Amino acid sequence: MAFDIFVEHDEKRCGYWVQGDGFDFFAYFTGDEKNEFIECDSVRREGSDYALHLSIRLGANGKVDKDILESAIQRELSKYWL
Repeated sequence: MAFDIFVEHDEKRCGYWVQGDGFDFFAYFTGDEKNEFIECDSVRREGSDYALHLSIRLGANGKVDKDILESAIQRELSKYWL
């Protein structure tokens, strides 16, 4: 199941806003010299009591196409919400 989410890069805050289908959270950059990740400590969906820690590997340079990032976030969220 694909969620109807919108991902927007926020250069000032160094991360991505993710909104849509009951989700509204900010995923920030973390990592080291070998790997870059986006993470969110508490992802929740409106109407659900469940929360999770989201962590998605972006690769060494931290750059990723917006469509690929949306797909990766959807894939991760669909593991926990149907």
